[in-house]
Parts: sequence; structure tokens; C-alpha cells
Amino acid sequence: MNGDTVNRKNNWPIIILSLLAVICLLFAGYIAWNKEQRENRLGEEGSPLIFLISREHGKNLSDKDLRFISDFLKNETGMYFTVHTTPSSLQAIESFSSEADIGLLNLFEYLLTRHAYGVEAVLQVIRRGTESEYSGVIVTKADQKINSIKDLEGKRFAFGDPFSTSGFVYPAKLLKDKGVSVSKVFSGSHTEALSLLKEGKVDAAAVFADAVKNDSSLRVIAFTDSIPNEPIFLRADMRAEKRDKIISGLRRLASTPEGISVLSRIADISGFKIIENKNYDDVIEVIHDAGMTIYDIVPEGIQVESRKRGIDLIP
Repeated sequence: MNGDTVNRKNNWPIIILSLLAVICLLFAGYIAWNKEQRENRLGEEGSPLIFLISREHGKNLSDKDLRFISDFLKNETGMYFTVHTTPSSLQAIESFSSEADIGLLNLFEYLLTRHAYGVEAVLQVIRRGTESEYSGVIVTKADQKINSIKDLEGKRFAFGDPFSTSGFVYPAKLLKDKGVSVSKVFSGSHTEALSLLKEGKVDAAAVFADAVKNDSSLRVIAFTDSIPNEPIFLRADMRAEKRDKIISGLRRLASTPEGISVLSRIADISGFKIIENKNYDDVIEVIHDAGMTIYDIVPEGIQVESRKRGIDLIP
């Protein structure tokens, strides 16, 4: 009797562990079943596809424009959509941990979302009919005796902001590659960087190329490497048939007069072309070459990783 009692007591840890294992398996099965059910319903009237547009992209869009996009895509694909803008980079990126399905964010927000949640670029934004990329420039005043990057050593230099592709990251790589150190000023925008330059408060500035087009008072002394336009991206685990319908619907949107009119208010978009994640790998290399990490390129970027780990760094 005593031996049986001891054996039963010794078996309790095994029994408890076995029960916990069964519970974990059942819970994992439920999660997988629930995900499968969501995928089955996704695109139905009560479970629309969520299309997020960044605050910057959507700043000129009205509620009517957003409804037009969702209605157009429904008519083209037979699926329901909810299209809305997001109030912050952090909210936009974190939405792809669970609820968001389609995204149109800026280039760096896409890269961080890809790093954190494995989204897939499917369409690249085209501007002005054919442009799929652009460049940044380093400029000085035309009457200054600064003719090359080497002449900038120790000079006052205005960047846009530390999260700007053409206003900081790519120009910073240019300076680093040439071994040139400057006295940095972050002005906050391309416009303000040029104002500081024209007012004589800095000796050079970094902006996107079109910002100084036909301005005879300025001299371009260097161009950055080409910077690819941002993509529209999808959840990586989206079913192929839904993925293909979305891509087709968006390309169709860019082929109609009404669609082109609405897209033109989203950062001058005029069309889309097929793209993949690998087409943006060079941008990640530039970020690293500029001495930055993927979390440095988006305001509150480090929050994405910390909150995935259950830590909130910002009150």
C-alpha cells in the first residue's frame, strides 16, 4: 500500500506535464483553426480586408476618396475592403502583427514592417508616368567656393530629418564614403534645409533632387545613388488567389481616369509595377553603411521590437 502511494505521488509530475502538453496542443490547434477560419472569411462583408495608408500618403485624401478606393476594389475583386489612414508610424507598423492586410507606407516604414512581420512587397509606386526611383542631392549656394564633397570637410551641413531617405540616410552615406566630416544640423524638412542654406546659416544641404530643379541660385555638387519608390505590400501568408485579385484590382485602379485622379492625391502616384522584397535589399545595405540599424530609420522604431517583447519604452 505504501509503495503504491509513493508511486502515485511520484507519477503526479508526469501526469501534470502530460495534461499541460495536451492543453498546449489543443490551444495551438485552436489558434490554427481560428486563423484558418479568418482566412476563409477574409474579404467577406463582415470581415473586410484592411488597407492601411500612411498619414503622409493620405494627408490629401478625403473620406470620399477612401470610400472610392474601397468600392472600386470591391467591384474589381468581389471582396470587401476597409481603407483608412493611420495616425502614426508605430500604429501603422504594429497593425501588421494581426489586423492589417495591405499597406502603403513610406519606404522606411515598409522596411521596418518587413523586418518585424515579414510582409511582401507586390507593387511599386510609379510617379509622373514612368518614374520608379529618385535621387537626393547635396547642394551649396552658387556663389560659394565649394565644388565637391571634399570641400565640405568641417563645414556646416543641413540635413532634413534623421528619418529621411534623400534628406539624410543616402547623403550621409555619400559623406562617409568620401571620409568627410561635417557639422550636422537637422532642420526637420527639405524646405527648411534649403532656407538655412539660402540664409547663410549652413554651407550645404541635402534634399531630394526635384527640390532644387531650375534653381540657378544653387549648385548641385553630388547626387546620391538612386532611391526606389516605396511599395504596396501584403501580409506574407495571404492566400495566392486573394493576393492576385488585390494586385489586379490596384493596377486596374491606376488605369481609370477616376482612379488616377484619386491616386494623384496620394503623393503624386500615377501607377504601379510588379515588385518583390529583394528589389529593396540594396536600401538596407545603404542604411547599414550609413551607420544605422533598421530600427533607427523610423520615429519610435525601437518601440516595434520592444513592444513585441512586452516592453513599452514610451509612456
